[in-house]
Amino acid sequence: MLTPSFLIAAMFAAAATPMQAPLLASDEASGTSNADQIRARQARQRGEFVALEHLLSDARRRQPGELVEVELEGFIYEIEVLRADGRLVELEYDARTGQWLGTELDD
Repeated sequence: MLTPSFLIAAMFAAAATPMQAPLLASDEASGTSNADQIRARQARQRGEFVALEHLLSDARRRQPGELVEVELEGFIYEIEVLRADGRLVELEYDARTGQWLGTELDD
C-alpha cells in the first residue's frame, strides 16, 4: 500500500526531474520545421553544435527580457528577446562555435 508520504515524495521527485523539451518549437509561422529540429538535435549529439542552453544563458545576460522565439537559419541561431521597454531584440550566434555574432534592435 502506498502511503501519503511516499506519494508526496514521488511527486517531488517527478517535479525535480528535468523534462526533455524540444530543441526548437515547431511553428510553421516561424519557418522552423521538424526537419530543422531534427537536424539541430543530431548536430548537437555529434558535437557539431553547442548546447542551446549556453546560448540562451548568454542571450539573457546580454539582453534581459522574455524569450520570444528561437530559429535556426543554416548554422546561425537567431534568438529573439522582448525587453522590459517593449523593444524586440534579435541576437545571432554561430551554432557550431557558440560565438555571439551581433544584436539587432527591431523597430
